[in-house]
Amino acid sequence: MRKPLIIAMTALTLSAGAIGLAQAHDKGEGGRYSPEKRLERMTEQLQLTDEQRGQMQTLMEQQREQRPEKGQGREIHRQLRDLDPAAEDYQQRLDDLVGQAQQQLGERMRARAAHRAAMAEILTDEQEQKLADWQKDRWGKGHHGDRGHGGKHRRGDCDDE
Repeated sequence: MRKPLIIAMTALTLSAGAIGLAQAHDKGEGGRYSPEKRLERMTEQLQLTDEQRGQMQTLMEQQREQRPEKGQGREIHRQLRDLDPAAEDYQQRLDDLVGQAQQQLGERMRARAAHRAAMAEILTDEQEQKLADWQKDRWGKGHHGDRGHGGKHRRGDCDDE
């Protein structure tokens, strides 16, 4: 009697988790951080003209096309996890992985800097200042807004306690 109950509860729990994951995945396309939503918020916050909006949309599409595949960083972490510390070539393989990670980070930093430079050419000085203030406010909240992650509430660093 107890075994079927446990099986049913496990199946129910797994089903609820799968539904939650599916809903979270669906939010990725048109959710809070989609390029379309970002462009809408930028248009409102910075009062972009139609021409600027079109230029920003093109810039965002170019950025999306140039973005490296998500799995690249994970592959390096997987290889690091699978390294055998007892292997004779351990240090060399570790150094190779560190070099790959540094190269990827450098490429991402260059791409981000190029994106910012392109945005600066589209925006007016006033709009750039608004964007900087907006980003400062956003990052000041711990990047995740009111969701309780990051910021000064990490690891008990909060003054409110």
